[in-house]
Amino acid sequence: MTIANTSSGTAQIIADVVGFFLPGTPTISGAFAGIAPTRLVDTRTYGGPIGNAYTVPVQAAGINGIPQNASGVWVNLTVTEPTTFGYFMARGYRAPWTFTSNLNFGDGQTIANMAWVPIGAEGKIEIQTILNQPMSIHWTAVPETSQVIVDVFGYTLP
Repeated sequence: MTIANTSSGTAQIIADVVGFFLPGTPTISGAFAGIAPTRLVDTRTYGGPIGNAYTVPVQAAGINGIPQNASGVWVNLTVTEPTTFGYFMARGYRAPWTFTSNLNFGDGQTIANMAWVPIGAEGKIEIQTILNQPMSIHWTAVPETSQVIVDVFGYTLP
């Protein structure tokens, strides 16, 4: 592994190892299986910006080599063009919300985070965006939005 600072300034770097995957073909329950990274959703090109508390359903099982019986997917969640601060929550489709954030962001920030998301009903996952909802001086809601990108790079065996 190589970590490089390509800027003209200095940087402090901290790297934590949180786990590892064994090489070979996964065969046991819970094993990770990598796939070629694939973009599943990009609201910039389909659907447009989404508002507060909007849920984006994403088909995961049965595409790009992910088996129908996969228990979860490893994804890279990205937010871009948010008009305010907020966070994304990811879950299995139609599963109870845990209200745990998978990606936190600031106004105008483009940022990504890796997440494991269990696959829910109909072989889907869903991403919900929670945005700050400031009020104008006339006490009308300000329509805040963000763009959602979901890339998958692996799945977990059932």
